[in-house]
Amino acid sequence: MEQRIEAAVIGHTTLDSVVTYGGELHLRCPGGGCLHAAAGAAYWFSNHEIGIVTKIGPNFSQENVQAIQSCPGVDCAGIRRMDKKGMELWLLYDADGYRHWVLHHDCCTREQAAPAPADIPARYLEQARGYHIAPLPLNQVRALLNAIPRGRHIQLDPHYEWFFPKYRSDWEQILPYVSVLMPSEDEFTKFWDIPYGQPAQQYEPYIRRLSEMGPEIVILKMGAQGALLYERKTG
Repeated sequence: MEQRIEAAVIGHTTLDSVVTYGGELHLRCPGGGCLHAAAGAAYWFSNHEIGIVTKIGPNFSQENVQAIQSCPGVDCAGIRRMDKKGMELWLLYDADGYRHWVLHHDCCTREQAAPAPADIPARYLEQARGYHIAPLPLNQVRALLNAIPRGRHIQLDPHYEWFFPKYRSDWEQILPYVSVLMPSEDEFTKFWDIPYGQPAQQYEPYIRRLSEMGPEIVILKMGAQGALLYERKTG
């Protein structure tokens, strides 16, 4: 009998070549928002309760797939293989730790690598009480939200390329369906067009405004400083 799926993680899987400011080089490491989030969630489970929904290309080796399958908390029914080359990235780090993403010229786009509603196994839709949507393009996020049954808990990590003031009207439509929003400090300050690196209390009015757009909980990720959690009082 298959184990019940408690939560599903939906997002990109990538191959990352990491270059640190100090000159360290790590080539073609499995990565992406889906795998990182699933690894964190699966830490608390041991019998394949965390389903992952992601796309990989022929450049993502079977050895890497087997490594994912060996994780005792993960169910891999939602891994889909594409014919085209999957996402590969250079991750370049500045001296202060700021990270740059450079997409390889010959791999698929972020949109092509994004899971669609049809990629979600029916069992995940029937059983999962919660969903984590890793950073994805806005149109794909909207489609996934429409496919997930109402009343489920949805945690969303916005994509840095689409969390800007010019997309605010889109987010006003998306966020009412989101339970937990998890922007980084960089994304958050760009979204509100405010200075980066302020004391946490300076961010609080903007966090409240984000929560009023829908999410009961906003978690502002602040790197080495940790995270700032805001929970809106209801009832």
